[in-house]
Amino acid sequence: MERDLARIPAVSSARVVIDDDELREVHIVCAVGRSPKLVGRDVQSLLAAQWGVDIDHRKVSVVQLEGDPDAIEEPAPEQPPSERSVRPSASTASSSAPSITSVAVSASGQSAEATVIVKLAGRTATGQTKGVPSWTAQRRLTAEATLEALAALDERLTGYAVAEVTAVRMGTEDVVIVTVSGWADGLEVNVAGAASVGPAGELRAAADAVLRAFPGR
Repeated sequence: MERDLARIPAVSSARVVIDDDELREVHIVCAVGRSPKLVGRDVQSLLAAQWGVDIDHRKVSVVQLEGDPDAIEEPAPEQPPSERSVRPSASTASSSAPSITSVAVSASGQSAEATVIVKLAGRTATGQTKGVPSWTAQRRLTAEATLEALAALDERLTGYAVAEVTAVRMGTEDVVIVTVSGWADGLEVNVAGAASVGPAGELRAAADAVLRAFPGR
C-alpha cells in the first residue's frame, strides 16, 4: 500500500497503520503546491480501486513539507462554509506570517515549564505552560505554549486548544504532527499542522507545527 501511495503525484512518502487486519490510519508526506484535499482524495481513490479498501477521509493525514522541486502546481478546491470559518482568507489575514522567536523548556523535579515567544506583524507574545517533565509532555507543553502566544496575537484563536501531539517516522523524515480543536459557527473544528524534526529538535518542530495548523496568518 505504501509503495502504491508513494506513486501519487507530489507524494514523497506514505505510512499506513493497520490494527487487527483493519486499516486505521494513513499518513502522507507531500510537497507544497498541491492541495492536501486533492491528495487525500487521490489516496482514497487509489485504496478503493487498487486494494478494495474504503477509508474515511478523517483517517487520512496529509503533511506538506517545503523544499520539493517537483511540487505540482494546481489551484486549491473551493472550501465548504464549515472550513472557511476555520482559517481566515488571505484578505483578512496578516500579510506577515507568524514565526517562532524562541522555545525554552525547563524541567525540575516533578514539573516542567515551556515558554514560547511568537512574532507576528512586528508584535511579539509569550506563551507559558506547566506540566509533568516527561518527554511526551514536554512536546505537548511546547505546542500549548505556542498556541497561547499565537492566540494573544490573534483573538480568533482564543477558543482553540491542542488536542494531540504525535511524533512519527515517515519515510526518511521524523515529523511532529499537532492537531488543534476549536469551536466556530456552532461546529467543532479540527485543524492539523506538521513540521519535520530538524537540527533544533522535536520541541521546535512541535512549535512550528502549531503555526502550520493555521496557514495564511
